[in-house]
Amino acid sequence: MRRVCVVGAGASGVAAAREAAQGGASVSLFESREEPMIVGGLRGSAESVGSLHISHLSALGVETDLGTTVASVDERKRVLSSRGREEFDAVVIATGATVRTPRFEGWRIPGVFTLRSADAYPRLREAIPLMRRAAVAGSTLESLTVASRLLDAGLEVSFFPAGGSRSPLLDFDGAVGDAVRTAAELAGLRILDAPIERAAGIGKVEAVLADGTVFASDGVVLVPSGIPRFPPVGAATGTHGGLLVDRTTQTSVRGVYAAGSCAERTIGRATFPGLSGSAGPAMGRVAGSNAAGGSNVFETVRHAETEVFGLEVVRAGLASAEARAAGFLFRETSHVEERVACSLVFEQGTSKVLGAQLAGTGAKGLTGLVMFALSKGVSLRELVYLEPPGSIDITALTETARQGMKRCQRS
Repeated sequence: MRRVCVVGAGASGVAAAREAAQGGASVSLFESREEPMIVGGLRGSAESVGSLHISHLSALGVETDLGTTVASVDERKRVLSSRGREEFDAVVIATGATVRTPRFEGWRIPGVFTLRSADAYPRLREAIPLMRRAAVAGSTLESLTVASRLLDAGLEVSFFPAGGSRSPLLDFDGAVGDAVRTAAELAGLRILDAPIERAAGIGKVEAVLADGTVFASDGVVLVPSGIPRFPPVGAATGTHGGLLVDRTTQTSVRGVYAAGSCAERTIGRATFPGLSGSAGPAMGRVAGSNAAGGSNVFETVRHAETEVFGLEVVRAGLASAEARAAGFLFRETSHVEERVACSLVFEQGTSKVLGAQLAGTGAKGLTGLVMFALSKGVSLRELVYLEPPGSIDITALTETARQGMKRCQRS
């Protein structure tokens, strides 16, 4: 029986452990935290989901060891942890990411909330009734989601990019970018181009300074971006610091796999981490299955979806800036169909669709179809004639693809 070690009991790690056990392996799951994973947000109360998932693993015979820190993994799959050194046939690294917090003078004073982990959200929710004006700083889709929730709570909200990063509003292409920015402004979001330089106040935060201008704020919310974290493995890493994996989720060290936020994949000439909300558990299932002796391929497209400023928003595949970084010769085409804006990034010559974005009513209902189409490498023409599953209206997609085909014919 193959012995498999899974490091990390987040969503990806739990999925990997379950899949490896179901594949007939003897599985040990190590987690550095004493408590199970906690999830939450601004809309609902935090809840413990790790204990439920871990109890299911116990029924499969998985040995779960909470409070065990892994110090290193070597090329012989020997795992050095707080309980000693053990050798395994395969190892799955699913340790997630730590955070890169936007920092400036005064970022630690009372009234500044840093959403470093899910348990920070309840504290912010409790403070919202005491606020009138909030400043939100971040560079991720999650930071826009937080700003939107604060607007929904009746606060006046100013949005700032994180220092050294560009605004996440710039990650949207064409008509989708226009739709998101317009919706944000109509919702009352004040959008600033300069990062926060300083937070100040007597006893608690009262204002922030950005680009020489003072903005009254009785609450500041910092939404960090993720930095992959993992024990020393001796494997190759990508430009964002994650463990580089191939289509089987294996790292450059044979028998060592990685899944979730600590992993990074090569697309074109660049490497990319998963988007927030991407299918980490799906990646974990592939890693766990292969660690148990399987030969599966991870083909799920990196994607994210959320609701911001009254819009459903979906991102899948590559945005224009990412396609450029990956070295593709590409074009972008956009179209607005009734209440849904769509943007497609496609490769010149082949017209293969590299990425898609949607914003509007019902956009999230198209996520599965978009991911399937991108995973199959469809062209614009194939997207135009794609048969919709059931009664789903895919006109926004097909008409945007049609517009792209017309652009190709004119050039």
